[in-house]
Amino acid sequence: MTDRRQGEMLADRFRLVRLLGSGGLGEVWLAEDVREGRELALKLLADEHARHPARIDRFRREFSVAQSLVHPAIVRPEEFVADGNSHFFTMPVLRGGHAGERSGQSWSAVARLLLPVCDALAYAHRKGVVHGDIKPQNILLDESGAACLTDFGAAVLPNAADDGRIRRPGGSLAYMSPQRLEGRPARTGDDVYGLGCVIYELLCGFPPFAPDISEKAIRSAELAAPAAPAGQPQIPDELAELVTAMLARNEDLRPVTMQAVRAALDEILAESADPEAPSQAAAIVARARASTRVDAAGGAPAPPLQRSSGVPLWVAYALGGFLLVAATVLFFALPRFAEERASRRPPPERIVQEAEAPRQDMQLLRMQREAADSAMGDMLQDRNYLSTLQPSLWSGGAWEQAIAEEQKGDDFYRRREYPGAQGAYGRAGAMLRELREQAPDIGRAALEDALQAIESGDQATALAELEKAGILLGTTDPEVQSASRRTARLPEIMQTVAEARASVREGSLEEQRAAWQSVLGIDPERQSARRELSAVNARIDQQLFNSRMSRGHAALGEGDVESARKAFEAARTQRPNDPGPVEALAALELEERGQRLAQLQAAAMAGRFAEDWRRAADNYRGMLEIDSNIVAAQRGLAEAEQRARLDDALENTIANARMLNRDDAWQRGKRLLDEAAAIPAPGARLDGQIGRLEQVLAVAATPAPVWLRSDGLTEVTIFHVGRLGSFDSRMLELRPGAYTAVGTRDGYRDVRREFVVVPEGLPEPLVLICTDPI
Repeated sequence: MTDRRQGEMLADRFRLVRLLGSGGLGEVWLAEDVREGRELALKLLADEHARHPARIDRFRREFSVAQSLVHPAIVRPEEFVADGNSHFFTMPVLRGGHAGERSGQSWSAVARLLLPVCDALAYAHRKGVVHGDIKPQNILLDESGAACLTDFGAAVLPNAADDGRIRRPGGSLAYMSPQRLEGRPARTGDDVYGLGCVIYELLCGFPPFAPDISEKAIRSAELAAPAAPAGQPQIPDELAELVTAMLARNEDLRPVTMQAVRAALDEILAESADPEAPSQAAAIVARARASTRVDAAGGAPAPPLQRSSGVPLWVAYALGGFLLVAATVLFFALPRFAEERASRRPPPERIVQEAEAPRQDMQLLRMQREAADSAMGDMLQDRNYLSTLQPSLWSGGAWEQAIAEEQKGDDFYRRREYPGAQGAYGRAGAMLRELREQAPDIGRAALEDALQAIESGDQATALAELEKAGILLGTTDPEVQSASRRTARLPEIMQTVAEARASVREGSLEEQRAAWQSVLGIDPERQSARRELSAVNARIDQQLFNSRMSRGHAALGEGDVESARKAFEAARTQRPNDPGPVEALAALELEERGQRLAQLQAAAMAGRFAEDWRRAADNYRGMLEIDSNIVAAQRGLAEAEQRARLDDALENTIANARMLNRDDAWQRGKRLLDEAAAIPAPGARLDGQIGRLEQVLAVAATPAPVWLRSDGLTEVTIFHVGRLGSFDSRMLELRPGAYTAVGTRDGYRDVRREFVVVPEGLPEPLVLICTDPI
């Protein structure tokens, strides 16, 4: 599972509060959204699954499927978050428990509880989604007790490309149809079977085939008809037959659609009165007795229950499986309830009227109802979100107007006037959507009003506005928290402000600064105190600046240039843009500038006399950095740089005399010699360089004898000389320098010789023979 702990923060936004439950893929936590200041549920992918991309994709698919279903009786996830190795999505929190906790209630309470679930499943099936894991724990209840369907982790899209394969299904065994146990592709009949199991359990107090819940029992054991626990009203025969039909092993004998199930429940409820619920003690005893009765029954088949006409109801469902038209007449033609709550139910006489309507009218009515359902679903998303924000405190009546429009829509819906309901829900949704979009701005405006009240010392107004801001921006918003802390200390703050204002009239500048600093020590965000402190600091700063400038001028008048400089520089650091310190320092720099130029010029001349042209160039550059317009320094730098380059070239050529055996290198050396010889009045260093270069050029131009010896089979080539061919012995005239000779022969490894010819030639013959066969 996930390695999470209470109080842990995810994505720097969600704080885990407590574990709500766990399942195959992960855990569900109650969490706090610190950004929006509200509680929600987080479904976290288990750590061991987060290491597998396929399981992450499955988890994302669950989120996508559930989010695509917009229905009041479906818990719709809000946001998918991938933060490092954490993968989770957020959902609204439903605090009413789950349907399993309503086990043992009267049959009518069970039927009414599950009406919205029928609607939700019918809607999902129309969207092409099979839930695949219908069980009491996946039917959550809100604070009003309304049922909502959740957990689409096992959901299957029948039309998807990969869902036609035979595979082991997801889901819970006790609520799994025989077809899914066999690995058949998912169908809507599987959800019909699962809901039948839920109805059976809520009616009887235990799931079908209990206590022997096994694949064998689901495939072959006889199932006793549902019976109410002791102390509860008897289950109507029609309801028992409906549940029996929903649990038929043969899928063709089950109700064709979830609309048919809903219509049947409507009919059964319309024909019976809802008895009062038994006491809690009676319900506990009734469940115990029911369990004993099942054990004693031994799985014997129950006789088919009869309707008043004498025809078993399961026969009608069987015919409906084969004759879709008949099933539509029996079930689908009956009206469906609005998805949000059972109170949007039409009167019984409407059911009769609608059942008698022609097929064309029914199709039109269904389309109108679906449009109203869609408008209602869109509206409910914004309404449910806003209802947690106490909109009556800050909406200025807009919330009440939207609720009034919603109630109009409810009235239209109950009367089956679906176009009117759609229009009313649409208007309410538009109002709520606009209000939701305005909520953050209203929260910010309330926060600004609270801050103004804090500045003026109005604690009551600040508290009222902060209440609005806390609702809309969240009590964990840093600005709201800061304003709340300031408001709590407002009496103390205002007393300190009064003392600071008194110091302005009576105290020194330092005392005034200390007083306003005390105010900001208690309330660092008080803007008026910041302005007052800034004004005091400006006056203190002016005093210090004037003092430094006065000291600098006094020192300059006494001839103390260094002290004057320090004072003026301190003043310039204090006020970089003030012209006073800049002008004073400029006067000092004029004198120092002349002294520095004289020093640099003397150093440059010394470098020239010593023929240290790099040192001379550095000093000329120093002069030009002080004044780039000094012509003598410009000319001196150009000459020094040219002589420094010549000096480097001469030294490099003399040091690499062996390379002068090449014509291009010898010519470059000759041009360099001519350039050096053309310089008038050369110094001792240049004279020496000229003499040495003349010598190495003369040596490099005089060929020396070189004897080569081979075997008459090896082809000899000397780089930069040419191909000599094969020979036994040969004498060449080569200019002194470095050479590379290569010998080649078919079938033998090449031989390579590097040699240096000195003015006297080579002391012994150079041998080039390929002797190493390949």
